[in-house]
Amino acid sequence: MIRSDSHSHDLWLSRVEALACVLLSLIFILRSGLPLGVGNQSLQMVWMAHLRDPLLFAADDVVQSFRSFPSWFFPVLAQLIPDNMPLGAALQILQVLNTVLLFLGVAVLTRSVFPGMRWVLLPLVFLLTGPYQALAETPLPPPAFTHTSFGLMLSCWTLAWCFRKKYGPAFMCLALIANVHLLTAAYSAAIMGVFLLFEWKSLPWKRLFCWIGLCAALCLPVLWLIANSHAVFDAPWLDLLRERSAHHVFPFSWWRKGDLAWGNFLLWSGWLVWAMTLLPKGSNLTATKAMILAPVALMCIGLLGSEIYPVPLILRAQLFRASIYLLLLTFMMLPVAFEHYREGSRTASWLALLSLAVFSVAVWDRFLPLLLVAVSLGAWWRGILRPWHAMWIGGVFCVLTASDLYLQTTFWRPSLRPLPDLSLLRIPLTEMPDDSWQQMQRLTRLHTPVQARILTPVRRSGFRTHSQRSIVGEWRDGTMQFFDPAFAAGWAKRMTLLSPENLRHARADDWVTLGAACRADYVVLPREEAQGLVWVAENEDWVLAETRLTPPPPLPPAPENAIDPGDWLAQERFMLEVVDANIEKYRKGRVTLRLLDAGGVALAGLPVEIDQMSLDFGIGSALHHFEPVVEVEKQYRASINHPLELERFKEVFNYSVMGYSGKWMYLEPEPDQRDYRDLDAYVAWCEQNGIRIEYHFVTGYAPKWMEKLPRAEQRSRLLAHAKDLIDRYGDRIDQWQVINERRMQNEAPEVFALFRAELPDAELGVSDCARFYSPRKGDQARKDLQRGMESMLQITKAGQAVDFFAIHAHRPEGTWGDPRTMYEVMDAFAEKGARIHISETGINHAGKIDGEVLRGEWNDELQAEYMVRFMKVAFSHPAVDVVNFWGFGPRTWQRHIGLLDENYEPRPAFLALKKLVRETWHTRLETRSGSAGDVRLHGFHGGYRVTVSHPDGRIGEGEFHLGADSPEALTVRVIWTDPHL
Repeated sequence: MIRSDSHSHDLWLSRVEALACVLLSLIFILRSGLPLGVGNQSLQMVWMAHLRDPLLFAADDVVQSFRSFPSWFFPVLAQLIPDNMPLGAALQILQVLNTVLLFLGVAVLTRSVFPGMRWVLLPLVFLLTGPYQALAETPLPPPAFTHTSFGLMLSCWTLAWCFRKKYGPAFMCLALIANVHLLTAAYSAAIMGVFLLFEWKSLPWKRLFCWIGLCAALCLPVLWLIANSHAVFDAPWLDLLRERSAHHVFPFSWWRKGDLAWGNFLLWSGWLVWAMTLLPKGSNLTATKAMILAPVALMCIGLLGSEIYPVPLILRAQLFRASIYLLLLTFMMLPVAFEHYREGSRTASWLALLSLAVFSVAVWDRFLPLLLVAVSLGAWWRGILRPWHAMWIGGVFCVLTASDLYLQTTFWRPSLRPLPDLSLLRIPLTEMPDDSWQQMQRLTRLHTPVQARILTPVRRSGFRTHSQRSIVGEWRDGTMQFFDPAFAAGWAKRMTLLSPENLRHARADDWVTLGAACRADYVVLPREEAQGLVWVAENEDWVLAETRLTPPPPLPPAPENAIDPGDWLAQERFMLEVVDANIEKYRKGRVTLRLLDAGGVALAGLPVEIDQMSLDFGIGSALHHFEPVVEVEKQYRASINHPLELERFKEVFNYSVMGYSGKWMYLEPEPDQRDYRDLDAYVAWCEQNGIRIEYHFVTGYAPKWMEKLPRAEQRSRLLAHAKDLIDRYGDRIDQWQVINERRMQNEAPEVFALFRAELPDAELGVSDCARFYSPRKGDQARKDLQRGMESMLQITKAGQAVDFFAIHAHRPEGTWGDPRTMYEVMDAFAEKGARIHISETGINHAGKIDGEVLRGEWNDELQAEYMVRFMKVAFSHPAVDVVNFWGFGPRTWQRHIGLLDENYEPRPAFLALKKLVRETWHTRLETRSGSAGDVRLHGFHGGYRVTVSHPDGRIGEGEFHLGADSPEALTVRVIWTDPHL
């Protein structure tokens, strides 16, 4: 691969090689496409569009920050693009030209570093399978045309000229880079400086000083821009930099869970060191040393000036981006090293060819650590791996191991990635197929005036690209903090105001308020979040809306039996504006799923079904006895559960407040003769069917023999009873009503204390006959509605925390409640810090309607109508966790509240409840995963199953839970199953 003839040193590239470089660059473009708005290009397009037409983005704050940008690239480029040419098309043409010149530049640079190299195109194969990522998230090759990609291309040619000792073109090109991208110029100048130090004896100093002086003079325009900047980079700016851009400048931030930055960089450095040790003796390593020492020195300065003693100038220089030259040198050096390696033996030859294949096929790149082990051992066995190089490679292996152990990376668990989808090949000068995000941008451009200012999701980038409209801001705008700290301070305030965490439960009126605060007349939201605003345009995922409320729809007339028609309409308005809105706000969540297989590979572009398997909200009913119990006088004699009733239970309910089986009088009808058969059967049945249990209730009803005992012995017996329940069911029941209707109120704090000591994770509650309607007025009505409040407060004053209050809500019988009153009652208990369970309610299907809403008689249809209304009110309140009916079969303690008829067939109310649970409050999604295995879901809180279908017939499944406190992103591990088993 290395030619010894001196004539080859003078050649740049042959015609065939140059043509091959162009062909490889075009293949790369076909493979990667020509996307617009990638990375910081979305911001640069804003600036250039504004320079071409000052009316565009005139209301966008980010435009002003570019005046502090130390580059002439964008003002000049904006003037060079013809007025009749769309900016996006121009940038795509420039990306094609820049990629061609970059590939040619890398080939020329490779020939310059290794003059006799035969297969000079082999490093381009590495670029073709990219992009790869150096430190500080620096891609190689760049995916889109920016001043950074243009500067990198020029840098390759600059270094090639320098290494060939063509100093005039090298320094002229360096001056051009400085006016385009000052940081790239600094990196290139550092490499050139180290090279010149090595070559100082043979340098034409007079001529060189002239070129250096001329280069410095040509750099004056950009230096003038810097000199006229009055930006102050102070401590608040440094704090913001750590929050927004730590991944660019603070290397310690890369050592975090799942981050591959250090591991990937050191892995490539291991290959570089391995390649260096195999270079033929006598090779001229001056250029190689310069390309290693200068970036390493810059990174050491970056480490000192960031983590040790932060210096704003060094932080802004982002010196770890210089690592891209080490990555580039690795690609150039590997072919030479492998050619020398394969000359040793047949085994070494095959191993070298296998290595080149692995490097050349992106699907196999997960095997690079194992491959480095193999070739290193082979080189050590052959005696050509030098000790210091072996020590470095050994250190790389230690870091990769530590990364897997502590950061949960997967360097030592390789698996094949999915094969590339050939359908992704795109014709040059065309854009990627529109997704809904781009479609919404075009709709925004069509339906808004040019001076519009729009609120957009701050974590989604590039909205300006196709909309050509000003926005309030996005997360990517923060990159301008490197140039304009004043802009960054205002940007940070906007990002805090608009953060997904703050707006997770935002309602329509919140967007109206934000629109006024941010001077935005429009907002772009996911469809499910845009309810209540005036819609302007929409597609399947997004809505463009005005930041004003939708006029309220006309309400249907009040029913004929409404006591006060006007008040009925007010209740309907409350249901619409508060209840429905709160269900969306408090009972649903948004999450981005990342689907990975067992080896950590993203499952991209596959059909996905997501089905909700459980609802977090408890919807339950009390059950009767499972086993015969001792009959107690003056008590409702509950029957044995009918099998059909139990089957119906499983169709709807996921929760049960045990109605009778847990009462003390049944458990211990005689002193010290405890009978757990019925309660054991109740708990076992619930466990077998996935039903959560709430115990009702520890302090009662006490058996008759307790009344004859002295007070002290009653207390002792109660604590013994509680301890027995804890020992027997403490690991099976986590919701406990400790006290109901003030029974043994004085002893209750001690029972609470016992449970806290024995079951610290259990949730403990107080229950009483609070209600949602009272015929009395004033304080008497308040006492009815908040019955049990004093019981709860007495326990909290005794130093015991009450987790939940259980509202009976079964009196007056036959009540049709006012939703506003229901909220008032629930708010009163929630304000005391308690969660709320509605534990003993029932809805009539016969008898007189009680309350101040409707008059007349109950029937099946009214029971079903009120069932939906009642459940929606309870479900919507953020403090309510459970609604439990005190029986649902044909025979219940309270008359006429059954949801099944005498034949155990569903009444309309049962079917209405079932529809709520199985359809209305149930989330199901069929979609296709994105390029990173990502899927967005907006669903009700609960447990979910994910099913992924593979083209080869395999089916994969995974599970996750979406709760009120779930993070915005979740990783789901999908396990494949063989469909033929």
